Amino acid sequence: MRLDSWDDSAAVSYDRTLWTDLTSLRFLDGPHGALLLGPVGVGKTHLATTLGHIAVRRRIPTLMLRADAMFKRLTASRLDNSTEAEMRRLAQVRLLIIDDFALQPMDATATADFYELVVARHQRGSTVLTSNRSPDEWLAVMTDPLLAQSAVDRVTTSPRSFWPGSAAPRACCSSGGPKRRRWCGAHCASPEIVEGFLSRFWLLTVFPDLVV
Repeated sequence: MRLDSWDDSAAVSYDRTLWTDLTSLRFLDGPHGALLLGPVGVGKTHLATTLGHIAVRRRIPTLMLRADAMFKRLTASRLDNSTEAEMRRLAQVRLLIIDDFALQPMDATATADFYELVVARHQRGSTVLTSNRSPDEWLAVMTDPLLAQSAVDRVTTSPRSFWPGSAAPRACCSSGGPKRRRWCGAHCASPEIVEGFLSRFWLLTVFPDLVV
């Protein structure tokens, strides 16, 4: 999907200045990552695919796959002892885009694989995650609380602060009508999580324009 195929008249809201910064791919220089959050159907996958398309056109090694497909592939790799090679493939690519992360419960194997992947990519490559859950909700869908917390902590803590705009993600929880506030109250990152992600991740929240 190309950026010019995006319907700019779509009834969704997001920080367009931040999106412009993301499409510049400056976050790859950190390397930093990006979170594209929002409910089903607002175009997160389209935006993530667009970032991948831009990266490929710039000859940047890029891999995009759905989270469920990634975990199934890692599980299958254990049958032929190719797990190390598969994990290395995921860890070494410069830009990894994981779509629909934490959409469904993650068993112990998937949770452990996510932890290993986060450790392998930490400060080595950029990761883009799309999710309809906020980071503070991810822990609930992971089986091993210790590994889950360690993985989330690793991607949400860094000594370097990096936020490309002045509109903090928490602002979406205080703007708009009552219906929008109800959605944001359930899905926006908590202030503590937001502060952590400002260090490592650019956070773009996409949500539908609702008639109040």
